Amino acid sequence: MYNPSVMDALAMDVDYDIPGGDDFQDVTALFAKANAAMDPEEMVMMEGFSLQDAMSALEIGEPRLDTGMSTGRQRPFNPLTPLLPEELCWIMDRSMAYEMEWHSSNQLAHTVYTLLYIHHLQEIDPDMLPYAYLLVKDPNRPLELITIVLRAWVCGLLKCCDRVWRKLSKSELNDTEDWQPDKCEISLSEGWPTKAAIARLADVPSQWREALTVRLRFRLYLLQLIENDVHDNSSQFRELVHEAQRHLSTIRSYPTFEPTEDSPAHATFDPYIARRLNTFMPVRVVQLPTREETWAKLENWLDGLEELTRLAEITDVATWDIVGNLRNTLPTPTLRPGFAGFHDYFVSLNRFPSSWLVDRFFLETIGEGRYNHIYVANGSIHPAGVDTFVKEVLQWHIIYDMLHISTMEYLNTDTDTSDLSHRDLTLLLLTPCVPLYYRYSCMRDVILSGFQLELYSENEKDFAYWYIAKIIEGQLELLDRFVDFQAGSQDSETYQEMFFQRIFLTALQIMCEAMFLLLVRSNKSRSQPWSQMRQNLMRRYKWAFSENYEDYATPPVGNPPDLRRYLIEMGKVMDDNWNSASEAFSMAKSILSGLIESESAKANGCVGGWARDWKGERLKILDILAETCENLAKLKRKSKERKLIWDPTKSLWFPLVEKYEE
Repeated sequence: MYNPSVMDALAMDVDYDIPGGDDFQDVTALFAKANAAMDPEEMVMMEGFSLQDAMSALEIGEPRLDTGMSTGRQRPFNPLTPLLPEELCWIMDRSMAYEMEWHSSNQLAHTVYTLLYIHHLQEIDPDMLPYAYLLVKDPNRPLELITIVLRAWVCGLLKCCDRVWRKLSKSELNDTEDWQPDKCEISLSEGWPTKAAIARLADVPSQWREALTVRLRFRLYLLQLIENDVHDNSSQFRELVHEAQRHLSTIRSYPTFEPTEDSPAHATFDPYIARRLNTFMPVRVVQLPTREETWAKLENWLDGLEELTRLAEITDVATWDIVGNLRNTLPTPTLRPGFAGFHDYFVSLNRFPSSWLVDRFFLETIGEGRYNHIYVANGSIHPAGVDTFVKEVLQWHIIYDMLHISTMEYLNTDTDTSDLSHRDLTLLLLTPCVPLYYRYSCMRDVILSGFQLELYSENEKDFAYWYIAKIIEGQLELLDRFVDFQAGSQDSETYQEMFFQRIFLTALQIMCEAMFLLLVRSNKSRSQPWSQMRQNLMRRYKWAFSENYEDYATPPVGNPPDLRRYLIEMGKVMDDNWNSASEAFSMAKSILSGLIESESAKANGCVGGWARDWKGERLKILDILAETCENLAKLKRKSKERKLIWDPTKSLWFPLVEKYEE
């Protein structure tokens, strides 16, 4: 039978391998003796660590100074302490909560590594058990629950983290900013084959209670999903997603279990484990989400993976772009590993030839993918150059510069263009506009993301809205040309998409101009002089003022922003007593409401041309913006000052009025 005193005695045989050992001694007398030999006000200097360094660390309250502080830990952890099946379920659920917190950009040392079994896998190896443990028998707490079931589950957890770590490290995400890669010199079973981890999970005997079996199978499917590539076999990947979703639903159906205060399960987690790991990060206790919140995060993850299977079967670049923008605007937590892998695959262009991507961009923007025959015959463009197609402002300018120069050279040569039809000649002139259009979109998204991330100070917000309005103005000019060019094919997806974008961006431009009007009038006495504000703007928009554009023959369009024009228009707004921000928001709401009504009634069930299965989410964006317009439109110019609430979780890119007149 289970005897706690016997198990605690056996725990003395377990090597905890604490860095530096655990045989600490009191050295107070040693320091007192050394201090006695020093004169008053005498100091001992240390190379590389000055008195200023020491005082600065104390002054700022450096958290790492508390790393060695005793936390009064309750009972010693013994990895071979027998547990009840329900206690194992609690440990597994809590570990998944920590795993989700790592995916939310927390440190491994503060999340996954707090499960102490990770640091004692060798001790729970059934082939390495001390003989004394084999003599302890308890039918309610069989030791195999630890050495076989829990060990297999922990191995699967580590392998999931290892595979995710590898995907994230190869993605476009920035470590220590978008995710935390520090392993603290703890192995994530990197050298252990994933197939072996899958086999260990699959080989766990099925006689254990169903709740344990479901969790083991769920971990098995998670590992298989992370290991497999959606592009290799999308149907098989979808089956794995559905199995994982089914098992998660079963797990959620079981009643919750909380171990008693004296349960040994509480000793299996140490939130202060970072004190004993090789890491430069200070100790931080992560506030765990509730069990339901953890299940919701896992559900969102699986829903995102299911969405990837649909994207993998779609060959429309515009649809990929729409979904990516929707995810940025309506983020779903814990989707980074899957989306990072998907977009890496997209950027590398391994699935399709470069010429295919060129054709898709032109086909989905101006309705024609035939531009190659004009250029390639003249030898003035090389499709391989589109490998630089990524959504960054400078790189879009590189493509624009290349196509603009090629077009001008073609038109300025002695080449006879009389054989070209009017449509082909128009198409030729439109080709540089395609990358310019996407460049405008990228610039717009970069600035709008600043509102979602709450980056702008009060003195910067009006400029951001002014600059967005100017960018959209240039984009609308291009959209007018695109729509006119496709006037004869109004039923095409490309025309529908461009038509949708023209109306949507018109409303967005009006909203930005109205916010500029509102903020300038409410902030006539600025807290910063113009010289300081100018420096701040140049730092904030350093991508727009970059000197890299000087390396290209074609001047950039849309940047750098004209600060002189901004000052002139700001002065006009202050002196203008006629234009009303409230009326502008009402107009924008009317445009958005009409767009929602017309798009919802379409027989093809597609908002725009390329939204496809994501129609509902696109309409949700329009609904949020329409509600924002309605809220801001009730802010009367002559009413008392109303506080604007800037909360990106409640309103996209725009504030809401705290209290307004009815």
